[in-house]
Amino acid sequence: MTVWQPGMRCVFIGVASDPKVIANGIVYTVRWVGEACFGEGELCLALKLHEIVRPPVLGFEDYPFAAQFFRPLSETRLDQFRKLLAPVDTRETV
Repeated sequence: MTVWQPGMRCVFIGVASDPKVIANGIVYTVRWVGEACFGEGELCLALKLHEIVRPPVLGFEDYPFAAQFFRPLSETRLDQFRKLLAPVDTRETV
């Protein structure tokens, strides 16, 4: 069983081989969860993201990312952070 589900939000925590494609600290949305082989012959958990559609590689269309390089975001924590960043009206009301 996996914690990953389509629609979840996540952040990349790995080292980007191509920073033009993916970057640390950016919030992404999962659109697909499955398995893929990343070169060592064994299947690993993989994710496809709404924000990034990759070109075909090695016969795979829209090649996925390894899930091990992503951290799921807790929506409750994210909502609390958004509230801290929201502009606050500092005018006094009478």
